[in-house]
Amino acid sequence: MFDAPAARVRAALGAAALGLEHVGSTAVPGLPAKPAIDINLTVAGSAREEAYAPRLEAAFALAHREPRGATHAANHDPGRGSEPGICRSPGRD
Repeated sequence: MFDAPAARVRAALGAAALGLEHVGSTAVPGLPAKPAIDINLTVAGSAREEAYAPRLEAAFALAHREPRGATHAANHDPGRGSEPGICRSPGRD
């Protein structure tokens, strides 16, 4: 279930996708889960959204964006059940 949406993120971002992790309830075998794959995405310079967000938003619809300087932005994939999220690390961008 994780491989297909992870491949779409990699295709959209290329080398900008430094890390992809399957997180959330679907990542735990046997745990009841909602029908959506949660993906934690690591990008270099996540505060500079212009470097990666347009490509990610071309592949996944924007679900919500926290105010500038916040620690999370999320996209979702209506009808396909995957949700890549970007978690920013203060001081690392």
